[in-house]
Amino acid sequence: MLINSFYTLTVLNIQSSTANITVQLNEKHAIYNGHFPGQPIVPGACLMQMVKEITEVIMESKLQMLRADELKFIWPVNPVNDNILQGIIEYVVDDKNQINIVANFSQNSKACFKCKAAFIRN
Repeated sequence: MLINSFYTLTVLNIQSSTANITVQLNEKHAIYNGHFPGQPIVPGACLMQMVKEITEVIMESKLQMLRADELKFIWPVNPVNDNILQGIIEYVVDDKNQINIVANFSQNSKACFKCKAAFIRN
């Protein structure tokens, strides 16, 4: 898990089926020693894990990812220049009890990551 070590969820505001979030990245996390030394960038796999973990907080349940579609890494996330990410996660639980989400993250008002994914409760 990355929550509370790689990042901290500082704002979670849920209205209807939309969660507005603010995340503070830990710019001193050891992962940046290798990704990339002197020029840290949040790995795409970490962004996906953040989406999963935040969705677990929203749904108050452990989740398993069934699929991830339309992953778009639009702009590199540099935790040193600005360690705050804003996000919106829209979710729908379908008739098969799958949780379908669309997530959008931005840094300093600049879109950086988008994805669609489906989860099921463990």
